[in-house]
Amino acid sequence: MDKSFKAVMEQFKKSGDFDPALVNAGGTLRPQESDKFIDLAVKGSPILSRVTVDRAQKLSKDVNVWELLRGVLQRVPQGAAPEDCTRFGNAGKQLEMKDAQLFARIPFDYLRDNQHRPGLENMVSGRLAETYGSDVVLLALTGAADNYAGKAFENLNKGWPQLVKDAAASHKLDVNEYMGGSPAAVSWEALLGAMAETLPDIYKGDKTAFILARGDAELYQRQIGQMYGGLGHMLDKKALTYLGYEVIALNEMPRDTVLFTPLPNLIYGVNTAMERYRELSGEERCIKYTFDSAFDFQVAVDDAAVIAYAMT
Repeated sequence: MDKSFKAVMEQFKKSGDFDPALVNAGGTLRPQESDKFIDLAVKGSPILSRVTVDRAQKLSKDVNVWELLRGVLQRVPQGAAPEDCTRFGNAGKQLEMKDAQLFARIPFDYLRDNQHRPGLENMVSGRLAETYGSDVVLLALTGAADNYAGKAFENLNKGWPQLVKDAAASHKLDVNEYMGGSPAAVSWEALLGAMAETLPDIYKGDKTAFILARGDAELYQRQIGQMYGGLGHMLDKKALTYLGYEVIALNEMPRDTVLFTPLPNLIYGVNTAMERYRELSGEERCIKYTFDSAFDFQVAVDDAAVIAYAMT
């Protein structure tokens, strides 16, 4: 039986020992447990909480994004069938979930020191979900391949910028063309303006945003402040915008790389058949956790994405 931390600690207080039969547990999480873990990872992220999160029971599935559908209304006479039904998806785009594991060790001393603390189990689960979510975001923005070549983290899965770079129908700008002699002298207003002009108007809306590195956002803020007298509303991080589009600054985004797209166009697909294993290690004097999950990233509509990066 998969006993909770509360049950483990109650028995520990009675016996004074961590018994392997008590602590060791494992198997596929119940759907409610998987959803709770995914919710913790997503809600704590400033970007995952705003993109499309596609939860799937299978490892392969079609991409489904409703918010980008346009021009699907029809007029069909009574008694006649429509020639084509609206498909809530995008032909040719699939999520191919690949597994990855999160390994964690909780020392006995930590459990002893916190055994009387209420909500210990929820706190540990929350920390693990936060770590998991942070790595998902890092991979979503820096992933370059999906073959895990050389056991490199960035090769676990292709992230959104790489997917946009690889897509023939996406729009690409060379950051080098906007550098005033050095990488530190990028004309951010000119670059963001060119990206806004490049994106087809049909995809421009309240949820369309620029995503760039925090360091680049700071350079952008300084440039705007110098050009327009340091207007407070332009330098307020809570309302950082350009031409009315939100500018999202993320530490995980590579420098000199900017993505401009409707946020629902970015897909984080996650398989809900997550597995959790917990075992006692007397040798290491800890309880070891393993979370096994599968996920993938996708861009629903290539034409709805503009990326600027150093092409040479």
